Amino acid sequence: MTHAGRPYTQALASVETLISAWSPDSRRLLLAVVPGATECVDCEGRGDWTTRQYDYGYYIYDVGARTLRKANLDIDFEVAALLEDGRVVGFARGCRDQPIKIVSPTGKVTAVPGSLNLCQLDVSKDGSSAVAAVVQSRSSSIVKLDLITGESTRLTPVGAESEFQFPKLS
Repeated sequence: MTHAGRPYTQALASVETLISAWSPDSRRLLLAVVPGATECVDCEGRGDWTTRQYDYGYYIYDVGARTLRKANLDIDFEVAALLEDGRVVGFARGCRDQPIKIVSPTGKVTAVPGSLNLCQLDVSKDGSSAVAAVVQSRSSSIVKLDLITGESTRLTPVGAESEFQFPKLS
């Protein structure tokens, strides 16, 4: 990404490149390119920074080919996994009251049925299933979810709020 950078100035904010996900085969890397902070807390006698002009968003870097391409994802998409076939699993605008979505490399979006109010996904390597935290006002639990059919199986009893969180597949 440094080939697109501009010289440092005290007037422009940074451009941040965040690693969002690796593909299970380690061939591709999903990056989020976002503007850096614009507020300068410790600066006296100088104003805040201005956001640099850039085509912000998600990018996929192919490690073997050393190529970078823009991904067909909205910048507010919350990524859970980048699959080997290039699909991305996650949520649009956060997980609360949102279904899990699977986005193809061409940008086609498929919503997983019955996946509302599930957060903190850990997706299987093949993208067929996931474990997730059930988010409710005063309780929590962990479920296993079939990402094709939307069927879920509760793996834990219902517990207190935040008792069950961040599940991982093994």
